[in-house]
Amino acid sequence: MKKFAKLICALLGLFVVTASVTLTGCSSMVPNGSKLEIPYGTGIDDKGDYDTSLFYRNDKTVFNADPQVIYVSPEQDEVYGGWYYMYTTGQTDIVSGEKAGFWVMRSKDMQDWEMCGAVNDGYAVKTDADDWMHSRFWAPECYYDAESGLYRLYFTASSKVGEGDAVNYSDASDEALRTYIGIAVSETPVGPFVLWEGENADGEILDKSRPQINFAQKLNLDHEFPVIDVHLFTDDDGALYMYFVEHVYLTTGNGTSNICVVKMKDYVTPDYSTLRVIAIPGYRTVTGTAGDYDSFTGSGEFSTVQGAYDANEGGINEGPFMLKHNGKYYLTYSQDGYTSKFYSVWQAVGDSPLGPFGKIDKQDGGMILGASFDNDFITGTAHHSFIKIGDEYFILYHAHASTLSFDDCPYRAVAMDRIAFTEGKDGYDLIYADGPTASLQYLPAEISGYSNIADEAEIKVSDGEGKEYLNDGIFTTQPENEDKEFSNDGAVKITLTFSQPRTVKSIMVYNSSVWEKAFSKIDAVYFKLAEIPDWFNGANADYAVVSDIVFNSDYYNEEEGFMRPGGSCVAVFQDLKVSEIVITVSEKLVNDSEYGNLINISDIVVLGV
Repeated sequence: MKKFAKLICALLGLFVVTASVTLTGCSSMVPNGSKLEIPYGTGIDDKGDYDTSLFYRNDKTVFNADPQVIYVSPEQDEVYGGWYYMYTTGQTDIVSGEKAGFWVMRSKDMQDWEMCGAVNDGYAVKTDADDWMHSRFWAPECYYDAESGLYRLYFTASSKVGEGDAVNYSDASDEALRTYIGIAVSETPVGPFVLWEGENADGEILDKSRPQINFAQKLNLDHEFPVIDVHLFTDDDGALYMYFVEHVYLTTGNGTSNICVVKMKDYVTPDYSTLRVIAIPGYRTVTGTAGDYDSFTGSGEFSTVQGAYDANEGGINEGPFMLKHNGKYYLTYSQDGYTSKFYSVWQAVGDSPLGPFGKIDKQDGGMILGASFDNDFITGTAHHSFIKIGDEYFILYHAHASTLSFDDCPYRAVAMDRIAFTEGKDGYDLIYADGPTASLQYLPAEISGYSNIADEAEIKVSDGEGKEYLNDGIFTTQPENEDKEFSNDGAVKITLTFSQPRTVKSIMVYNSSVWEKAFSKIDAVYFKLAEIPDWFNGANADYAVVSDIVFNSDYYNEEEGFMRPGGSCVAVFQDLKVSEIVITVSEKLVNDSEYGNLINISDIVVLGV
């Protein structure tokens, strides 16, 4: 991602779209008082480069899959602190001379990433000839253990072909049947991580010649138990839970991938008596008694209360990640397979980390992140993780490098978007993602120093319905929520009033997700000045004004007639201390007889301090 100079010093040249001129107005849409039109930028220059001091964009520049990110603070680590570290699926075969897996990258701003792994110029894990791992180094997740001071890397990989239980339960020739959970440790977030050895909580001595966790062996199964996508969750009381996928449910012959959970005695020892299946494709809820294993087919009864779950899951529930919010547990997962355009992230909600979890229908907000049928800009958006940056949550995920065909371009790239918690129909919150996006989005406040303060303002509109959606912090991304937009039949004036003056740097007005209701530009934004800034150079006015902010044509498909959700009109300017902001909109993007003069606005973001 290209760095861009800050606009404070660049407004006299770069990004300038208007000249300074004093205006007066008498229209009912224009607030009374003297006005000074000021220069502003759109956040993007003529070359397509953007201002990285305020914004980010999912430009698909990091070609890795299955991302997880942790932040290491300077207080936690004097040497490696102050960076975000990203762990992804990496090398899938033996590296010449030694085996290594998983890329490690780092960034100060979640935009510009550099390779930093301590093994083979960027990798995390170092192994030797005695180790059980062979290939398929997939989906790593790193956790810092403050008690030991160690970074613990959880992952899955395929083993060598072994005899008996020395490495794997059988000598299956198919590598897909020999995938196990590995645990490696390091004193630094960059590695080298080496396989954990020692005595576990059950008193067993583990060495590097066999997987640290082997379900088939422990459950005395007469078949393989292939595992992928391991995720560790720590509850508020310090209890540890491990989530993972029993891959391609071979034991029953129905070919699905199912999500399981087991409570952990410590970082390396499962309590096998708690093991259960919690998500199976095609079923809304899985219930039953933990430890009820009849060839691993009786680990849970299919719910007869909620019945079948028809969400076109493609036989796949994978990539689990757990969030806890307001006493509820959110099992988030991917469905439909990583090669599919509609690989997507969904949620199921429960009252315990062990379940049961009830899947949510798409029309009720069950899908957190995914491509729509009209999506031509970002597809295959799944296998995710979450990170809290300051007070904001973000979802990290991978997307297809090309939206044309995964078979023609079998690569994936890392992306991120904001999430929020919104009230669901059953009275508890659901996770909502402002994405997927390929448009300009504002950086975490922890990084840029500017936060969205629109929700602190009182909103008034000259006419229309749904003003509560104008500063709720989310924009519409799917047909299921397109009714959660402000809508007016014709021109509208929107006023945001702050209880006390605030310093603002930028405004973003998000367009409708509906082609026929979108606006073509923002006529003007009036900033009621609480004080005259020094950079006015002696000029005086009641309002600073930016006008004619044209909606970026990259954010819609005119030929096919649909919007690319997440696009906004952006204005960036030198700091203004304001008490009120007035926005006027009157022009539609396209005339349509069915929708008449309807103009919708999805959200308003005000970046300030």
